[in-house]
Amino acid sequence: MPIVIRVGLAALLSIALVYFGPQLLGGLLAFLPDALYEALPMHPFILILLLSGLLAGICLALMAPNRRLVTSGLVAFGLIALGSISFYSNLCSPEETQRIHDDWAAIPQYNLGQPLDQQPLQFGALTSVSYDCILPETGWDSAGAIAGDLLTSFLGIALGILLVPRRRQRPTPEII
Repeated sequence: MPIVIRVGLAALLSIALVYFGPQLLGGLLAFLPDALYEALPMHPFILILLLSGLLAGICLALMAPNRRLVTSGLVAFGLIALGSISFYSNLCSPEETQRIHDDWAAIPQYNLGQPLDQQPLQFGALTSVSYDCILPETGWDSAGAIAGDLLTSFLGIALGILLVPRRRQRPTPEII
């Protein structure tokens, strides 16, 4: 198999493992006892990101043993592209942002210093606002969280690459 195809397939497999690994590993780690979660030195989500990156790094090192640096560069580029696409595709539109702000303004504000019977209660009023997009004012927080997740995954990839030993070809003796 040509090296270009091999490197490309290794990068695609690694990106797929990093992207879909947290869903698969999260389901498997849900069966662990709660006492183990308390003993972990890190949050379980970070552990899942590291484990999926570690698995992706091991696959990368096994599929492209002599081109690890090039393949890991492609994986880093792919992860950054995937993170950027997921961030920009989840931004709220201006109309949706305005609707969310209007819903927040419609939530009744209660004065906790007054007794309940003296407050103007609005029955049927909104009590919470739910939305599934990234508001423009929280964009930097979300971008920072996505970048931290990608860096954690890439750290797992780097550790996985380093765990697999390099295979060196033995020099063949020349027969004269």
